[in-house]
Order: sequence, then C-alpha cells, then structure tokens
Amino acid sequence: MSSGLPDWILALNVDGQQDGYFSVRPTYGAADTAFHSDTIGASATTLLLSVSGVGVIYGGFVMLTVSQTHKTNSLRLDVDGNQFPSGTFQFNNNGQLTKEYNNIFSLVKYDDVNFWYSFGISRGFTFETDVKLYYVNNVADAIFVDARLNFALKS
Repeated sequence: MSSGLPDWILALNVDGQQDGYFSVRPTYGAADTAFHSDTIGASATTLLLSVSGVGVIYGGFVMLTVSQTHKTNSLRLDVDGNQFPSGTFQFNNNGQLTKEYNNIFSLVKYDDVNFWYSFGISRGFTFETDVKLYYVNNVADAIFVDARLNFALKS
C-alpha cells in the first residue's frame, strides 16, 4: 500500500505487534577492567576477580608464569551463581578449543615445554548480579597468575 513515504521509512505500531513487550537494547556505562596479578597457592581454588552489578563482559584473559607443567589446571567463571568451568588446559588443547565462543573460555596458549599457558574469555556474555573468575590449581606448587576481565556495568 502506498503511503507517500520513501520505501525505507516504516511506521512502527507497537500495539499491532505480536510480541507482548517492546524490547530496547540495554545501555551500559563506560568500559572498565578488573585485574589480578599475584601468586596463587598450591592445590587451591582461588577467587581472582569479582564484579557486582548488571553488565556485559567485553572479554579478558588469564595467563600463567610457571616453571613446571600446569596442564591439569583450569578456570571457572561464575555468572549469576551459575558455574562455567573451562576444562583443563590439556583438555582444551586436545580438543583444539581455541576459537572464541567454543566455550566461555578459549585456549590461547598451550606450551607444555616452556610452560606458557593462557585462556581468553569470550565477549558478549551478560550478567544480572555478579561475575566471579576462579583459578583451580591442581598442582602442588604455587604459581603466578595474571588475569584481566573487561566489562561494562549498566548505566
């Protein structure tokens, strides 16, 4: 039906839509970074980062500096109380889970000769109450962990 308007201009009739609600993209404030650089104790699960509020994850990473193998260690991200384990470095290497969105975590570096390991944290995940990042050390020695989480909270 001809309206006299150009083809790319459409009228929006909210009452005529089939959905029972009208969705608007959430707005977030400025991007921010939470970080942790410290030695983690042997054979322990340690909270690295915690962010409270409503927000979105823009990405991040966890990188190890170690002097022996840590291929059996892993990460865990708790989003609104739900646990998302990474699987061990070795499991991710064997499965070649190196692409973003294969999991919340993607294996970035696995060098079991020079002992370099790192995971990337996928972007785009939202949270309603909080997000917590844990390191699971299954080895009987302390290690140095460097972690970053880029995020924005709802404004």
